[in-house]
Amino acid sequence: MPRPAEPKPTDSPPLIGVENVKMPEWARVDERVAAAGFGQAVRALPTAISVVLRLAWRTSPRLTLLAAFVHVVSGCVTAFGLLATANVFTALLEQGPTPERVLQSLPAIAVVTGSYAARAALDAARAGGFRVVEAEALLGLAAVEAAAGRWLLAEGTARESRSLYRAVGHGTGEAVAAAFLAELAGRATG
Repeated sequence: MPRPAEPKPTDSPPLIGVENVKMPEWARVDERVAAAGFGQAVRALPTAISVVLRLAWRTSPRLTLLAAFVHVVSGCVTAFGLLATANVFTALLEQGPTPERVLQSLPAIAVVTGSYAARAALDAARAGGFRVVEAEALLGLAAVEAAAGRWLLAEGTARESRSLYRAVGHGTGEAVAAAFLAELAGRATG
């Protein structure tokens, strides 16, 4: 008795009812992004940056300006640190390192160390500002989810917002997120 032919791995059973299904718009965008080359990505960069800046500005103009200022200052501190490092090495290695030269260069080494510590502090401040913006965006998303009747998503997003506010020490934002959560709890019971 002959055996029935086994399906080839490339043969897949036809899906039922998908003849009229079209690809959603968001998936088309993903396909275009995946198919983009380096040149297209570079040409699209100014548009992407402007979209991000507009969103950040709408969320919090003050924090957007603060983040930009801290970023520029951080870059200046980094440049200063690199120049100071070059000067220290030049002084140390110009005629060979000696214990006296190493001791004489300690103040310059302290300046280099201080500049990198300042850079780290500025980076931390910038990251904290971005976390506040993220918390504000999450709280707005929670409001959208609540308006759409997706209470569990709204609650989870608001909790995440509250924890971000708490992590950066933003008491007002944490209180607003807590009030939003209380309002959600009131809707769930009422």
